Amino acid sequence: MKFRSHIDRFFGMVITTSLATLGVVFFLPLFLDSETTLLDIIISIALFLACGGVIVWSSFFATYELHSDYLIVKGGVLKIRIPYEEIIKVAPTRNVFTGYKVLASKDAIEIFYTSSLLGSVKISPAKRDLFLSELKARCHSSSFKF
Repeated sequence: MKFRSHIDRFFGMVITTSLATLGVVFFLPLFLDSETTLLDIIISIALFLACGGVIVWSSFFATYELHSDYLIVKGGVLKIRIPYEEIIKVAPTRNVFTGYKVLASKDAIEIFYTSSLLGSVKISPAKRDLFLSELKARCHSSSFKF
């Protein structure tokens, strides 16, 4: 079962601000330099599209897939496979600025699991209640807590 990330207005504004800042960084020097060449313009456009594309891809196209034995969290170039037996705890969180996160909303959940380098991953499924009920049905560990 596949769930998309919930996107709220705050993260939409953060991404828009990030893209605008990237635009200023890549294109303002072209207007300030009187000796700008076509190659400079092409390189600036390519870098802007590459950086902006990764930001948009990572933020707006994050997915969470529940398989029979594991959960896959995808966000841009990142992909995590979390076996259900390694999940220790799932808790709501509003602290989305620290830790490892694949989300686009302040209304998130944090999944703690044993093989994580940082201890947990923060996600924000669009259909949160359905996601949690499906995750709970698949996690058979007695130490699993909601």
